[in-house]
Amino acid sequence: MRRGLDAWPALSDLFAGLLVASFAGLLLFSVIETSTKVQAAEVRNEADRLLKEMLSGLEKGLPGTVRECGPESICFDIDVRFSDNDDRIHPGDAARLRQACEALREVLEYQKAHETQEVSIVIEGHTDSRRISSDYGERARFLHNWSLSAGRAAAVLYEFERSGGSAETFDIMAVGRADSNRICKEDTPECHEQNRRTRFHLRADLQKIRTRLQYSREDPAAGPTPPG
Repeated sequence: MRRGLDAWPALSDLFAGLLVASFAGLLLFSVIETSTKVQAAEVRNEADRLLKEMLSGLEKGLPGTVRECGPESICFDIDVRFSDNDDRIHPGDAARLRQACEALREVLEYQKAHETQEVSIVIEGHTDSRRISSDYGERARFLHNWSLSAGRAAAVLYEFERSGGSAETFDIMAVGRADSNRICKEDTPECHEQNRRTRFHLRADLQKIRTRLQYSREDPAAGPTPPG
């Protein structure tokens, strides 16, 4: 009578193989995860370098306050005044605004010549917290400050176009934020005037930077700008 085969060695070998495969998979996942973290840090370091370079260029010719305002972001506030319920720039501020727009354009042109277009610009328009009378209707009352702030941002974008820049050439847009980001919350004429303002918000595009670094790593002989 033939003796039955002992299945235990085969099962133990299979279990050992699965254990080795699982351990190898964990190691591989760990390597990939570590690589991803290193890449993310590299991207952020490159974003910091670009923004510091732009910050240095802006500080030389910008009549305003330049500051960091978030991750991979810098902002500069220009003292452009607006009258109550008006989006026209005061004549006394026009020359200073043009100087700021020219400084921004020169920095953007330098950045574009040496890198891909990796920094986007948002011109933000702001209002004070007061609203028009409810006699105009709730819809008009709600929309008024949003439309007014958008008009102020567009007025600054117009001056940027006049300085030789263009929304078609650079990654730039104008948006209204109404009274959603007030810098002063007192109900005084001085406070309201501070809130009627515009701001340039520059932000590094991490995805574009990641694409450029990856492309350069895959093809070191290629230039710094990926195709397209």
